[in-house]
Amino acid sequence: ERGLPGALGSTTKLAEHAERHLGPGARAQLRYLGSQPASVIAPLRATAAVTVVASRFETFGMTLIEAMAAGSPVVAARAGALPEILAPVSEELLFRSGDADELADRVRRLFDRPEHAAALGARGREACERRYAPAVVARATADFYRGVAHR
Repeated sequence: ERGLPGALGSTTKLAEHAERHLGPGARAQLRYLGSQPASVIAPLRATAAVTVVASRFETFGMTLIEAMAAGSPVVAARAGALPEILAPVSEELLFRSGDADELADRVRRLFDRPEHAAALGARGREACERRYAPAVVARATADFYRGVAHR
């Protein structure tokens, strides 16, 4: 974690920010794990009520794809490639980058409708299997190189 940017180049770690800005009830629901290896993150994604990808700049979005592959319902910023990756699942899962109110609204919608959230998670997993499974990517890459070699 690099921290949240503050005044004059300072940063605040997420746990510190939560302590200062969240009430005791909200803090009691927060479990901050810090940096974790992929072997810990993968099972967490599969059980998450929602995964938030709040990037302001994103060229591809492995975090998004990994969450989708795990079947986690995802809310993502309209940044870089994220909308294109998430479009086959649902436009309702996107929010304007940097808009905390819209982000909160998207997450709240998923919390309020857990069955719908689970269905979106399943659609995300299916979309991921169709577009980003290793065999699919390998086949597309080989096809591309064959096409280039024939030219």
